[in-house]
Amino acid sequence: MFGIRKLNKKHYITNTPFGVFFIKIKNFEKLYKLTKFETLFKRNYMKISYLFKILVLIVITTASCKKKSEPTTKDLLTAHIWIGVNTNYTVNSIGFTDAQVVSIDSTALEFTKDNIVIFYSRDVNTSVLTERNRQTYTISSDNKKIEISSMNGWLTTDLQALISTYGITVPTSINIEKITTEELILKGILQQNILFPGVPVPVPLTANYTLTYQK
Repeated sequence: MFGIRKLNKKHYITNTPFGVFFIKIKNFEKLYKLTKFETLFKRNYMKISYLFKILVLIVITTASCKKKSEPTTKDLLTAHIWIGVNTNYTVNSIGFTDAQVVSIDSTALEFTKDNIVIFYSRDVNTSVLTERNRQTYTISSDNKKIEISSMNGWLTTDLQALISTYGITVPTSINIEKITTEELILKGILQQNILFPGVPVPVPLTANYTLTYQK
């Protein structure tokens, strides 16, 4: 079957049963190079197209398999309300040592993304929360410490009343011992001179305490 294809304004090519003929060709060498390039391109087009598809698939697969970024300390801290479990403390004063584990399941904490910490009272039977107080907080640059504007409302009513009797001030800075999606452990230390009834001079007191919370 005859076929004529235009190459440009002055050059045509035709295929016949007797061979290929060039019509009105003034620059055979130029046409030859063009035809040769076109033939090579057609031969390699499928290979190039296939390779391109493979590269696209690799890029898509790599992007979808990228590991999600790990949550920050603040992400974990603000993920939900933390329910008190217990506080483990050891007190040392002039040769006297006392260690106890006290339940704090009647308390709860909530850290918001806008740097507000809310202290709750919690009904252990119904789990209903009642806000006691709220303060501001900041996280240290190394994500190992929380600074709270005031600890008023943090402790249970009984513990707050007890330490107030002796004029003890709870430090506003506390260390993050452990934090996961399920558990928060805070650790602090108190070093203070306090006045005991009947004792004429202040007595040094050191207390180490750990507070455990769960989701």
